[in-house]
Amino acid sequence: MLLMSKVWVFGVFCPINGINRKIVSGGELLLTIDRICDSVEIGIEEAGMVRYYKCTGTMSKNKKNIPVAIILTFHDITKRTELLNELENKNKELDRLNEHLKDYIKAANQLEEEEEKNRASQEIQKTIGACIEKLLLDFQEKEKSFSLEYIV
Repeated sequence: MLLMSKVWVFGVFCPINGINRKIVSGGELLLTIDRICDSVEIGIEEAGMVRYYKCTGTMSKNKKNIPVAIILTFHDITKRTELLNELENKNKELDRLNEHLKDYIKAANQLEEEEEKNRASQEIQKTIGACIEKLLLDFQEKEKSFSLEYIV
């Protein structure tokens, strides 16, 4: 039978150098009878700033293989966490800019289609105008020749 329990790392406040620091994120490890199953990332507020740590633990046993202590190790991952947060913010900004770019491309494509329709319309108008002008000139020529025939 596997005995499991959860242990809060320091609870809500963490004593460092005799001063209680507030834990602002994380703080829970999963233990079994033999070992600590998970590591946990915690944020600790210190002097108005938050430092992030990865907490891992090992179980210390005596010669009879009975657990006698848990050794917790904290690795400062503040810079990594800040870089990951910055990367996430940059990715969100990139997603936002990509949406704007998609909107711009859509508008540009619609404008290009409208301009093409306008060019086609102008070409049709020119062609129709030229045809009408030619018909009028032909009509006027025939009218002149018709009038001259009756005069002569």
